[in-house]
Amino acid sequence: MRLTVFICLVFVLFVAHAEARPSEETRAKLRESGQKLWTAVVAAARKCAERVRQRIEEYLEKDNLGEKIAEVVKILSERLTKRIETYVGE
Repeated sequence: MRLTVFICLVFVLFVAHAEARPSEETRAKLRESGQKLWTAVVAAARKCAERVRQRIEEYLEKDNLGEKIAEVVKILSERLTKRIETYVGE
């Protein structure tokens, strides 16, 4: 009795699996829609990055902060270079 129920259950699961498997046409459509989605996500990320970059530039243009920050970065990089040279020299 259990063997019959088990065989029927396996048969039903096999039929359900065969019916649920997507066709090649459906797979192609899924791939195409996935590629479109990925393209849209990448485009949205680029737009966000561009907006952030633009707002940062606008913020730094106030009071000429961009030039001041560039000078500070230059000084810090020179200090770092000197420290590295002293550590390597020891």
